[in-house]
Amino acid sequence: MRKILFLSLILVILTGCIKKPDFEFTVQTKNEPKEEEIIETPIITSDDPVGTTLELSPIAEGQSSKQLEQIEPAPAIEQPLKVEPKAEDSNLSSNVDWPVPFAMQAPFSNWDMPYQEMCEEAALVLTAKYYNKEPLDKNIMDQELKKIRDWESDKWGIYTDSTAAEIKEMGESIYNLNIVISEDVSVENIKNNLRKNYLVLVPTAGRELHNPYFKQPGPLYHILVLRGFNETNFIANDVGIGKGEAYQYKFQTVINATHDLPVLEDGTIFRPFDVDISESLKQDEMKNGTPRILIVKGKK
Repeated sequence: MRKILFLSLILVILTGCIKKPDFEFTVQTKNEPKEEEIIETPIITSDDPVGTTLELSPIAEGQSSKQLEQIEPAPAIEQPLKVEPKAEDSNLSSNVDWPVPFAMQAPFSNWDMPYQEMCEEAALVLTAKYYNKEPLDKNIMDQELKKIRDWESDKWGIYTDSTAAEIKEMGESIYNLNIVISEDVSVENIKNNLRKNYLVLVPTAGRELHNPYFKQPGPLYHILVLRGFNETNFIANDVGIGKGEAYQYKFQTVINATHDLPVLEDGTIFRPFDVDISESLKQDEMKNGTPRILIVKGKK
């Protein structure tokens, strides 16, 4: 009994000595969210003029991953597509016709020599008179042809058939023309040059032009002055016929007929007038010439 009283006294003393602590322990379970902890998820906006930026929107931690997946970002505002404006096709005219003066290579209808071999020279006269804005009639043409013939005779000792390169040299030396030789013998290339107010001289295997006004069977080698075009035809000044002013040839007819004087295997130039072979062989040989055109850009 004394033992029990002694133990009770000790227990009372000890209970009075125990002090309540200044803090409390709290137990937070895994499923209970903290009051201030947040998870941020991006929302897309389109305020940036260059691209898009990201804003962070607070989401409470208690939401499950499935709930987060169901939150759709705000749709971005589509920026208008930038479409580069096409260049205006104001220069791509469907009809061009420059007022190139006209006179025949045989101005007085005398087709004896040298006039029957003067188409290259006559083409240069038309071109020079056009760019110099000078008049042209039969007498002027006759005088100019004689001047060019004399120049050729002094320079080369020959004035009959002339290559594209020789025509270029004549035009530059006698008339100070700016001439470029091109092997791009296509309808579009010729059209594009004509649109720029350039004239185009076309060396041809003349009989391939199939012009009904030629003295048949037609010239073996012939030069056209192209002055324009319409929807279906090139417009030419053809110095080989009386009806040659603004004469129209089908596009493909001109392209198919275009041939410079051929170069033979021995390196010499095939000049039909000066070769003693049959007409049919000459006609066939002319088709072997490289297609070339002369683009006259005006005066130097």
